[in-house]
Amino acid sequence: MAGSEPNRIILKILSGTQSGVDVPLIDGDYTLGSSDDDDIQIFDVSLMAGHAKIAVRSGKVEIAGAAGQLRSRNGVTFEAKGDALELEPLDIVSAGTTRFALGPRNANWASITEANEDEAPEALRKRRASPGVKGATAAADLRWRSWHTAIPVSLVVALVALGIWFSSTSAANRNPSAEEIAKTELETVRSAIAAFDFTDAVEVRQEVDGIIYVTGFVEEPVQRRAIMTATRDLDVQARVRLSVLDTMRSEIENLLSEERVDVAHTVSPKGALTLSGVLLDDGRAEQIVALVTERVRGFSSITSEIETGPTLLAKVNDLATRSQITPLVIVRLDGALIEASGVLPTEKIDQWVGFLQSYASQFAASIPLRSLVQLQNPDGTLIEAPTAGNALVLGGQIETLGGLPLDVSKLRAGAFRMADIFVGQPREGEDAVAGPVGDAATVTPGTSFTGGDVAGLVAGTRNASPAGFDLSVLLGSELLQTAGLPSTDATSGG
Repeated sequence: MAGSEPNRIILKILSGTQSGVDVPLIDGDYTLGSSDDDDIQIFDVSLMAGHAKIAVRSGKVEIAGAAGQLRSRNGVTFEAKGDALELEPLDIVSAGTTRFALGPRNANWASITEANEDEAPEALRKRRASPGVKGATAAADLRWRSWHTAIPVSLVVALVALGIWFSSTSAANRNPSAEEIAKTELETVRSAIAAFDFTDAVEVRQEVDGIIYVTGFVEEPVQRRAIMTATRDLDVQARVRLSVLDTMRSEIENLLSEERVDVAHTVSPKGALTLSGVLLDDGRAEQIVALVTERVRGFSSITSEIETGPTLLAKVNDLATRSQITPLVIVRLDGALIEASGVLPTEKIDQWVGFLQSYASQFAASIPLRSLVQLQNPDGTLIEAPTAGNALVLGGQIETLGGLPLDVSKLRAGAFRMADIFVGQPREGEDAVAGPVGDAATVTPGTSFTGGDVAGLVAGTRNASPAGFDLSVLLGSELLQTAGLPSTDATSGG
């Protein structure tokens, strides 16, 4: 909207059935005439369709004759099909029998009325000052007095009765006002639209200039044609601005196909578009939304639910927090995958397995996980930093990402080793597979796992897995190897 509210241009109609109507105009070009197609329609049989053209630019008004001629109070004549001229604020323009003025909202509009009222007294003073008028006026006044006294009383009574009857008849048969006509036309269009059973998303409204708009959404082109035909048959000015959902869906599909992105879309009956899918590059996701907004017009709203690398990372961080593995494990975005790194003590094995299972079901299909997470040494010594070559990968193509695949099926079945979920664990003794046993117990933090204490670790980790299987066999076999003890000693001691 150009300009501030007080400086908005107003077109005020000063005569005719629409006298007193104010039409606010924003910057733009308008046609004025008696046709339904004119931007400003005036009910005047002496006006032609497209009678005049009006241009509003930054608080200034230019006017030109189009199909008809115009005249201003300042004496300027605007010929038909002539050049546009700048109009002075509040200059009264005559088109046919209609007079109107244009000017800013905060202009002195009262001056128009005052100027018109000043003209009559001035003309009367000129007539009274003319030579020879005084005697003629006195004679005429004498004749009027003599004739007036001769009027019969009965004639006066008859005239009064006739005036009363005429007033009552005129009131009963008066022409409807412009406001009443506009209201009737609006109801006529609404009734015609309501006759169809597919117009739940169609709205009929009337602007201040009297033009009726039919807007909204229909499913098929044939429905739009039916509404256009129905409104065309009415003797009412109505402009149809309907969007066809089927056509809009086709345009969206073609655009997404051209861009070669795996993005789905849904369009509601009221024209609300929702985009969904996964685009790890957040810049590319923003580009797709911008292209849709620019090239496919008519949607009531556009909502993006496209998952990107940053949005997925935020959700994975939330999962890590709920799984109680932070801050020991840190997750970060590394290009087209999420990398997890850190060192966990034995009492966090349950939580780590639960995190991996949840990641596999919620995120692995969207973005792979590369794990560099290690299990803490039993004696508390530092672990050699892992490399990407021996990382565990969940989801994605191993050939592309490198590392070793993390088998989710083993997690779900409880048939996994420490080397299957932690980096840097020895892979010897693959015949020692975990199996379901009794009630769970937890490992006491701070326990020293050297020499004879290994048996205590084995007993303390019995069935510490969320899947209900026994971790003691896994830890017993692998930790005994680390301690340099034969596995048969530990199992017999546990």
